[in-house]
Amino acid sequence: MPKLTVYVPAMKLKVIDLYCEEKKIPRSALLVNCAVSFINATHRNIKCDYCAKPALGKYSLVVYDWSSGEKKEIKNLCEYHVRKAENEGTEVTEIE
Repeated sequence: MPKLTVYVPAMKLKVIDLYCEEKKIPRSALLVNCAVSFINATHRNIKCDYCAKPALGKYSLVVYDWSSGEKKEIKNLCEYHVRKAENEGTEVTEIE
């Protein structure tokens, strides 16, 4: 299981302790909830490049254009646009 280390200056720690005392929650629970919400917020903000839906991931598309030839594009795609690209015959590979 991964570990998370948080360094908080003493002045800020006093403010955090006062907040926890006022809300009657342990300091460790507050810090863990903050870290988890930060991680979830960073993953949630990735949107599809073609619409406003959340993206499944980053994909490499090989697109053939009649005027310029074969092009390789890297796009964030939602589930709908991944299926659409595969149905159109575009080569779609997921990038980690």
